[in-house]
Amino acid sequence: EAFRDGQGGAATTADLRKQLADPSFQALDPANRTAKLTEYVLLHSPEYKALSASDQALVSDALSARQSGDPGLPASLKHLIESDRFGDLDAAERTAVLSQVKNYPESAVASNIERMLAKDWFQGQSFEDKQRSLKTIANMSADDTGDRTILDNTLNRLLDPDSDYQLKW
Repeated sequence: EAFRDGQGGAATTADLRKQLADPSFQALDPANRTAKLTEYVLLHSPEYKALSASDQALVSDALSARQSGDPGLPASLKHLIESDRFGDLDAAERTAVLSQVKNYPESAVASNIERMLAKDWFQGQSFEDKQRSLKTIANMSADDTGDRTILDNTLNRLLDPDSDYQLKW
């Protein structure tokens, strides 16, 4: 995918070979190798390149803060920024979304935010209420102090495509 996105150019090939040969890459377990390659693809994708410099920094910061125990973040973040709903957001809304992923660099956060972007109630909120909703969903998705089963069930009830539950501020 990275080869294709880079149009298979010599620079892309050389860069990818360098990454694959790096001893730190070789030392990673298979899941984290996949995560590292997905991160590479994300950072070279047209969607990433279309982001503002400050939004690119938020993505990079989230990826840098990623814990090795969560190899799914690069893929979740890539899926989020490639989604139509993310692309439909205005610049300030995209920054608000990416800020929450930076604050809570976990795959569940990116995935649940993407699920929320598909909800009509979210799309109809004011910018301030969208920020409140983003912060709430991000915090609930990353909370490790509460009962994870209850939190996940609540998130699923709220974010399920067929759910009529919504956040109102």
